Amino acid sequence: MASRTRPPEEVRIDLPTDDDWILVKKHLTWGEARDTETRLYKSSGGVNLSMIGLTQVIAYLLDWSICDPSGTVIPVRRQSAEAIQAAFQGLDRDKGNEIVDAITAHEKAQIAALEDLKKTPVGALTP
Repeated sequence: MASRTRPPEEVRIDLPTDDDWILVKKHLTWGEARDTETRLYKSSGGVNLSMIGLTQVIAYLLDWSICDPSGTVIPVRRQSAEAIQAAFQGLDRDKGNEIVDAITAHEKAQIAALEDLKKTPVGALTP
C-alpha cells in the first residue's frame, strides 16, 4: 500500500534583488492548505482582501535572509503564524511583492508537477 504522507522538504528560492533568499516548504500538507484557506476568509464569509498573498507566505515560509535596519536577520523560523505575518507586514512594498511572487510561482510549479504526475499511467516507464 502506498504512503499517503510526504516527508517535509525545503526549497531555497533566490530573490531577484539584494542577494536575498527565502526557504520554503516544497509542498503543503492537507492541514496546512486548509489553514491557508481559512485565513483567507472572514468569519462573515467574505474574502479577507488584506490576506491575499499573505496566506501563502505564512503557509510556505520557513526562513529567509531578510534583515532589520541594524543588519540582524528578522527571525521567522519556528515562529507562529502571527509572528511571521507581523514580520512580513513590516517589509517594504517591493521586497514583500518579490516574496509573494516567488512563493506564488513556487506553488504553481508544485501544482503543475502534481498534475503531470497524475497524468502518468500507473506502471508506465518515465524517462
